[in-house]
This record gives sequence, structure tokens and C-alpha cells, in this order.
Amino acid sequence: MRVLILEDEPLISMAMTMILEEAGHRVTTAETAEGAEAINRVDPHDLAICDYNLGKGRRDGVDAALAMTRDNPKTRIIFQSAYRDQVSLGRMVSAMPEAILSKPLDEAKLLRAVVGHPLSEVA
Repeated sequence: MRVLILEDEPLISMAMTMILEEAGHRVTTAETAEGAEAINRVDPHDLAICDYNLGKGRRDGVDAALAMTRDNPKTRIIFQSAYRDQVSLGRMVSAMPEAILSKPLDEAKLLRAVVGHPLSEVA
């Protein structure tokens, strides 16, 4: 599966890349919403795993997810975030993701979400 990781923290991005590549997926990374959108527009991916908060003053992972699915409706979305408040969760849910995973990174939950288990099983 072709997976696009949108994550502004390099260590998290590297860890996710290693996990997914070891599981046989092809991974591309981006650190900004604009970067992820540009990559997915030119080279559509099967799945985008988006961090919710990409840094103060920047567009967030929801902005990117909405743009990517508008450009390529078949791109599946998963969010990963430390934010669990109602506003943040509501914003993520508005993009209709397959899953919302909590940080810190949980390898088993990540891999289950990537293969398409329902939200209730991985959140």
C-alpha cells in the first residue's frame, strides 16, 4: 500500500516510516499540509496518516486531509494526535477519517488501522 505520512516531528515520522516499511508498505513523508497536498495531487496515495497539529500558525492535518480527499476521493485518512478535546476531535471527525489514533505512537494500533479495521477497534 502507498502511504503518505504528514507529520511535523521528524522522530515520529521516522518511526512510523520504519514500522510501515517493515510491514511492506511504500511510504512518502511530508512535514506541512501544503507539502502533503502537493505530493498527493501529483502521485495519489492509498492512505494518508495525518498529524492534527502541525505547529502554531500553520494549516493543520484536517485542512490537508480535506484537500487530499477532494483531489483524490479514494485516499483513505487516518489521524494521529495528542489532542483529545471535543473541539479537536470534532474537527478531525469532520474529515471522516477511518481512525483517530492517540499519541504516543502505538505500533499495533497503527498497523491495525492501516489495514482497515474500523475506528472503534483502533481508537
